[in-house]
Amino acid sequence: MLKIYTDAMNKNQLDVVEGIFDANVSLHIAGANNGSTGETAHLETLKANNSAYVATVKHIAADGDYVAVHWHLSSTPLNEFKGKAVVDLYKLSGSKITDHWHIAKNLSATTASGNSLFSDLYVYPGIKPLATQESEAANKLLVTSTYLGLFNDKDLSLIDQNIAPTYLQHNPYVSNGSEALRKFVSSRTPGGLSFFATLSDDDLVWTFSGNETLTLVDIFRVDDQKIVEHYDVL
Repeated sequence: MLKIYTDAMNKNQLDVVEGIFDANVSLHIAGANNGSTGETAHLETLKANNSAYVATVKHIAADGDYVAVHWHLSSTPLNEFKGKAVVDLYKLSGSKITDHWHIAKNLSATTASGNSLFSDLYVYPGIKPLATQESEAANKLLVTSTYLGLFNDKDLSLIDQNIAPTYLQHNPYVSNGSEALRKFVSSRTPGGLSFFATLSDDDLVWTFSGNETLTLVDIFRVDDQKIVEHYDVL
């Protein structure tokens, strides 16, 4: 999977597409044609629009038939405030990718929190616990029930129950802390949030909204049954 970024994107070795993608892969990307030739054209378009780009993978997750990649597209990869924040979601059958969703957001020079859309800032108070199937399932349930409860039901009590007071925020428009999240949720009209896929891998839970095209991706870090950090691309 990483060869898509290290080889196809960064080394322009587009021949790797044939070995990774099914010949009839469905591309859930506006303007893209299905099939491995459509995938190659999609990658060529990324290159044409960003001639000096470097693809830098920031987070990657695998859960069931899905693999998700959160990455930075930029000609200045050391500057996390320039370029684009991107998420790709892949569905596999056997060893080949059969479906590909893609979403990208232009980065701004500043954010409300001062955090980039990529940086891993959370520091575990002790040794980071080893993830298990049970802990990943519990994390997924915690995140999905909290997220849906907040944005569909506007149940603000979930913030006190499930969000750490020192919640680290990588949404560009919201500050750090659970109180900033409370203010953000309070200002919104409830309803309309749903997921077509959720992934839980290690301490991160990923939710995907949309379907035929990807409209919103959220990534949450969980520690000790509390949501402690959040990223999104929309």
